[in-house]
Amino acid sequence: MKSIRECKAEARGILRGNWNGSFTLTLVFLLIVGAVSLGDKVPVFLGAHKAVTAGFAVLFTLLSFLVVNPMFVGYQNAYRLLCEKGERNLGENARRIAFGRYFHNVVGFFLMTVAIVGWTLLLIVPGIVKFFAYAFAPYLLAERPELTPVEAIRLSDRMMKGHKWALCKLYLSFFGWILLGCLSAGIGFIWIQPYITTSVSVFYLDIRNSA
Repeated sequence: MKSIRECKAEARGILRGNWNGSFTLTLVFLLIVGAVSLGDKVPVFLGAHKAVTAGFAVLFTLLSFLVVNPMFVGYQNAYRLLCEKGERNLGENARRIAFGRYFHNVVGFFLMTVAIVGWTLLLIVPGIVKFFAYAFAPYLLAERPELTPVEAIRLSDRMMKGHKWALCKLYLSFFGWILLGCLSAGIGFIWIQPYITTSVSVFYLDIRNSA
């Protein structure tokens, strides 16, 4: 397996010369995610009736599952293709993957989320473990279209056996960058998110190719 240092170094090398496309894709992605995440808060700020507030909450929860989740699958796999095949058309690949097999992605991400939340409601630690166990599911939903969403989630679980702590450490290594992004009112994530996603994609390809 590649070390955390190697994954991050390779990610920086891959992103070199690809920042323009990455900037555009990430900006659009984060704006949509932000709008959906904050949209249900509008009635609260306006002091709207509880029924209106509840309606907005349901609407934006649906938008999260129907729009943001497939976009996340597309976003991650666009960087996988950049890492694996050098495909630089990030925006087009993200759109094609997110909505090409739309319901497949929606159902897969929904089941993954339900499973993680379910384990978290039982105990927090198992929920965190399952978060890392299912981390490869978004890649597999796109890369292995012959698999059902449930099969993709189960395959991710098998692939991550013995590797969950390594992925956790990879995410933790970005703590300083994430803090910097928060201190920059979120603007820094336009550059930080691609760095994280590319590093995780390198990690995924390393595990997949060594399996």
